[in-house]
Amino acid sequence: MSNPFQPHRYAAGIMSDVPPPSFPPPSGPLPPGRPLPPPGYVAYGAGNYGAFTAFEPIARLARVLTWLIGAAIALGIATSIMQMKLSNDAQRFLEGNLSSDEFLRAVGVSNVVVLPSAAVGIAAAVITIIWMFRIAKNLVAAGRTGQKWKPGWAIGGWFVPPAVLYVIPWLMLQELWRGSDSSTRHDPAWNQAKANPLIHLWWVVYGLLPLVTVGNAVRQFSLDFDTTATAERLEGAASSAWIGAAVNVVAGVLFIAVIRQLTARHRQLTGEA
Repeated sequence: MSNPFQPHRYAAGIMSDVPPPSFPPPSGPLPPGRPLPPPGYVAYGAGNYGAFTAFEPIARLARVLTWLIGAAIALGIATSIMQMKLSNDAQRFLEGNLSSDEFLRAVGVSNVVVLPSAAVGIAAAVITIIWMFRIAKNLVAAGRTGQKWKPGWAIGGWFVPPAVLYVIPWLMLQELWRGSDSSTRHDPAWNQAKANPLIHLWWVVYGLLPLVTVGNAVRQFSLDFDTTATAERLEGAASSAWIGAAVNVVAGVLFIAVIRQLTARHRQLTGEA
């Protein structure tokens, strides 16, 4: 008796007179043709031919960052008010109308008010770095060729000389703006487009204008902690404090506008809800 389970003999034609065995069709649902993307993946769209690319979300970071900058603006104004009062106290002390203990107490209160402002400023700086890093990383995931400022520059760019001018963050923000344009998704010359003028204006106010007060800050710096020397340094500090506060307010408002516009533009590119 012949063995019906010999497919090699059927293929060779040895048992061509015997019909091949039949098997029942499989039961149950068929496996899906394409697996679903893992959680956290956002479809890039038709420009990516239906593939799925991982993009980092930035909307929540942008909201937190705008709140922190707003808080920094308010605390900066409060600090300037304290600096004006402290300048008046220093003048009264030098004129003999305020005791040494009262003056030193006023200096201590002023230093306590400065601490929250410094803490908020540090938090805003950290969130800014993370926000810029994620946008730059998303541009890499989106396949932007010719990207000059890689994600790591979102960290190092704030510390590379000349750090006080923030040249690299200024240049990087321009590239992040150009790269976030969804209309140039397939344009190899995407980095030749114009950047948002608000980025240039922010850099002038934040990176260049503070240089005006650097000389005054250097003249006031001293390691002499004598009460009279401290009062002499603080006596004329009110005007520079108000100038610095005004610059910080304008720079903060401009940066909030840049954050909102760049975030909205980038979310349109990545499809973030």
